[in-house]
Amino acid sequence: MQFDNTKILLENEVPSEIMLNKPNQESLSLIRSSHINPIIKNLYGTISKSQYEWKPQKSYKIIPEFIEKYEDMEFDKVLAYLKNTSKGPIISLSLYNWTLKDCLKDTFAIRYFTHKCKNAYIWVDDSNIVSTIQLEVH
Repeated sequence: MQFDNTKILLENEVPSEIMLNKPNQESLSLIRSSHINPIIKNLYGTISKSQYEWKPQKSYKIIPEFIEKYEDMEFDKVLAYLKNTSKGPIISLSLYNWTLKDCLKDTFAIRYFTHKCKNAYIWVDDSNIVSTIQLEVH
């Protein structure tokens, strides 16, 4: 497994949801040392060992008109997979080491998701730490 924390939700003894958290250090080392898709690198390439502590958060909708579009045919396959394995129209991805700053709009992940999804939201705590990107898929 690539993650240290894996949870499987069963319905009638059939897996219905899988939650992956805390990528392991070996996987992180591989990500950091390899040529990797820039969207994946934005999402998971700079994870620190710090523990996540829950804090109240607010969500902010990302407005596509203010974000430069980024196309990635390789990641289109990943997004299609996520859509097909999701039970509903919402996909939430945990983020690590993202801070709410103006330069966030220039990341490959934000540029891609904002234009590929019906809506995209980021969840931010009172310290301006972005913990989640929530994607409403078509």
